[in-house]
Amino acid sequence: MKTVVLYFEGSEGNLFDPTVRDNCNDPFICLKNKIDSLGYKTVVSKDADDLSSCAGVFFFNSPFRVSPNGELLPNAFYDRCLAAGLQDKLGLLVWEGPSVKPENYAKGVFDKFRYIFTWRDEWVDNKKFFKFYLPITSTYPETKPLTFSEKKLLVNISRKSYSPHPDELYSEREKTIRYFGKHFPNDFDLFGFDWNRPENRLERLFPFLIKKIPGYRGSVSTKSDILPRYKFSLCYENIKDHPGYVTEKIFDSLRSGTVPIYWGAPDIASYVDPEAFIDRRQFKTDKDLADFILFVDETRYQKYTEASKRYLQSDAYKLFLPEHFSSTLVSTLGL
Repeated sequence: MKTVVLYFEGSEGNLFDPTVRDNCNDPFICLKNKIDSLGYKTVVSKDADDLSSCAGVFFFNSPFRVSPNGELLPNAFYDRCLAAGLQDKLGLLVWEGPSVKPENYAKGVFDKFRYIFTWRDEWVDNKKFFKFYLPITSTYPETKPLTFSEKKLLVNISRKSYSPHPDELYSEREKTIRYFGKHFPNDFDLFGFDWNRPENRLERLFPFLIKKIPGYRGSVSTKSDILPRYKFSLCYENIKDHPGYVTEKIFDSLRSGTVPIYWGAPDIASYVDPEAFIDRRQFKTDKDLADFILFVDETRYQKYTEASKRYLQSDAYKLFLPEHFSSTLVSTLGL
């Protein structure tokens, strides 16, 4: 039986596990089911003992490291693919943005693959570069809706991270978090890893020096347990001004009945109804943002949530679901 191999470094052991948090493996399970239904066997690279009958390989992010002098250094599995004569059957999904995975964009990487799947519209030529939408789970737990008055004002769910990339949004996210934590400690909650951990040797030796954030509540098991309790949610991508880079953050909020405050893709209104979210770029400062959301009344709030419900029934939303993702990959590879 011919095989199709998926390579996703760090996730291979549970790529098809449906119990992973927030069911985030749903797109990969859907892809496996679609490929298998066509008479192939889908495996992850660690289980691909024999590549002689391989019909194609999908790499989720680059399998290359970049040496200090700019040389591309492939991993062992990529070398195995070349040794098996699979040069024309290799596809790269440029999954992470450059603030998270800069080696995806290293000079010469795209030359190493027959197919490049990208979220950037301007690269798409449908010959080598093909459009894909970063997929989200098709299922989302139903939760008991709360009234406007029952909801707390604002929440953020994310890990604390860093990047030297000039377009990173980690620092802006942290600025907003610290502003609301300081000025609205009773109306803002923060969830996620590493927010109150020491950042240097001095803070490790003297933990009282850590600039702790009021409202930090620790990590969460599932976002769907938290988001519906809030009127608004900070949805800052990891990077700004990269067209088409739209991740699960805004969709998690929309599906929870919470209004997203979005910052990231400059063309977000081409993907998500602008009536369903608040565009952070419209506010010069965090104070301006705070002034706005504090005075959103129930009538105005309902307009956001009604637009959200309409959008979640639209064809534009379906482009981000696993079925479209799977069909894109399968049809491009010609399975």
